[in-house]
Amino acid sequence: MRDSTTYKLIDEKFRERLIIEAEFYRLNNLVSLLRSYFRSTNLLDIEQQIKLNEFYGKKDQSWILIYKATRDGFESAKFHSLCDNQGPTMTIIQSTTGHLFGGYASQSWISNSTYSNAGNSFLFVLKNANNSPPTKFIYNNNGNGCYNHPGYGPTFGGGHDLHIATLSNTNTNSYANLGSSYPNSLNLGPNTFTGSRNFTVADIEVFKLM
Repeated sequence: MRDSTTYKLIDEKFRERLIIEAEFYRLNNLVSLLRSYFRSTNLLDIEQQIKLNEFYGKKDQSWILIYKATRDGFESAKFHSLCDNQGPTMTIIQSTTGHLFGGYASQSWISNSTYSNAGNSFLFVLKNANNSPPTKFIYNNNGNGCYNHPGYGPTFGGGHDLHIATLSNTNTNSYANLGSSYPNSLNLGPNTFTGSRNFTVADIEVFKLM
C-alpha cells in the first residue's frame, strides 16, 4: 500500500541524491535550490530557513507555500481563503523597509472572530532595524495565541503582539505591540520588528507543513 508518507520518503531520498550530485559538479545554485526547506520562497535565504526550522524544533522539516501576497493579493479575504483550515503554518512578513519577521501558528487559521490558544506558537525576527540576532518569542499560553478575524491578515496575541491589516501593502495599519502574549525579550516593544510600531508590508509568505 502506497501512501503520502511513502512518496514523501522517496522524494526526500531523491532530493538528497540530487544534492550529492550537484555538489560533486559544483552546481552551487542548484544545491541552494535543492536544499530549500521552504519551497518556492523568495524571501528567505538558506541560513534563514535553517534558523526557522531550528525555532520550529525540527531541522529537516519541509514546508509548502500556500499563500504569497504579491501573487495572491493582500486582501484579508485572500489570506483566509488560502490559509484557513490548513493546520500549522509559518508566516513570513517582509516590510517595505526590508525587515523580515513573522510567526508560527500551531493551529489552523479560521474566520470566526475568536482567539485560539494555539500552544507552541511563536513569533520571530530574522532582520530588524536594530540588527538584533535572529530571535524567537515564545507564546505564554494566556489563551490568546492567534486572533482569527476574517477582516484581518495573520494576527498573533491578545495585544495584538503582531497584526497584519487587510491591504497591508497600501497602508500603515499593520503594527507590532510585543509583550502581551509574546515576551518583549529584546526590550524593544513595538519597535521590535521594523523600528516603529506601524509599518507597511512588501510581501507575505505563508507555508504549511509538508
